[in-house]
Amino acid sequence: MKPQRWTRRQHDRHEVFECALLVRPKQEEVTRTIIVDIGLGGMQIRSKKRLPVGEICQVKVGRDNGVPLTIRGEVRYSNYMAESGLYASGIRYAPASHEERLVIAAFLNSVVQERKE
Repeated sequence: MKPQRWTRRQHDRHEVFECALLVRPKQEEVTRTIIVDIGLGGMQIRSKKRLPVGEICQVKVGRDNGVPLTIRGEVRYSNYMAESGLYASGIRYAPASHEERLVIAAFLNSVVQERKE
């Protein structure tokens, strides 16, 4: 019998390349980031700064209508990638309301639709 492969990720991820701003509650300035993949449980971003694991932050993504999406999340890891000189950080969604869940679902849906086209 073949052993089952264990995976930490519950949901599929979709590759994206989306610029975003990271707002951290204890920092006055925002951090510029790039979202590189997204799924139902969270996203991976790249930045020049290491992010504190466990910190709650907001990822702000610009939209065509001028109103940015704000996605609240928790930093799960932040690892230096020597080949790029950037940090890869995992953000697990931490919506505070049903409305925030709908924003996440709409953003993910738009990413999936763009990939199909």
